[in-house]
Amino acid sequence: MHPSIPNLPASVGRRFGLCTALLPASLFAFVFATSARAADATWNVNAAGSWATDASWNPAAAPGSTSGTTNTDTATFGTIISAARIVTVDTDRNIFGINFAGNSSAYTLSGGNLLLTAGGTLQTNGGGSTHTDIVSAPITLEGDYTFATNSTTAGRILSIATTVTSGLTTGTTTLALDGTGTSANNAITGIISNGTGSNKVAITKSGAGFWTLSGANTFAG
Repeated sequence: MHPSIPNLPASVGRRFGLCTALLPASLFAFVFATSARAADATWNVNAAGSWATDASWNPAAAPGSTSGTTNTDTATFGTIISAARIVTVDTDRNIFGINFAGNSSAYTLSGGNLLLTAGGTLQTNGGGSTHTDIVSAPITLEGDYTFATNSTTAGRILSIATTVTSGLTTGTTTLALDGTGTSANNAITGIISNGTGSNKVAITKSGAGFWTLSGANTFAG
């Protein structure tokens, strides 16, 4: 008998007991569904691996989503690695932010493709030693987006060694190249192109960082 509801009739008590017996399973289903949702996470193994492996992240859920084009998660690649490592991106990995944070060894994001949510930033950040972080997984911009070099180490370089295109069909998608880092070797070596339909991609530049665009670009914004 529930202590706050004394002297329940037997029939009510049986019904109450049935409800409480069913409750744990319902709670389990809710907790499982909640824990399965990704959130901001940091790469947590000193090894190469697949982005989709939950156990490689802290907390243990791969950030981003493989369904849809709008996501609020940020994936951080930090100081845990002691040598260059490749992280294999799965197909249509949608993510808001990617942060190479204070690492002294190089990450390469390769394999599948990245769908970058509007308003997000892909950047270097923090200290770390001289090296180049590389994104070679093809990139689709799902709206205005920023590539930034904000590391306090001048020799830390960001290389976008892949195609960059817009996922939109109308309007103008702005790719902002920004940041306080002063490395002269940041680069986008793949082709930057418009989306489909009447969409155009435009490039803006601000901050102290240097960027080289060396692809046979076709963007028209």
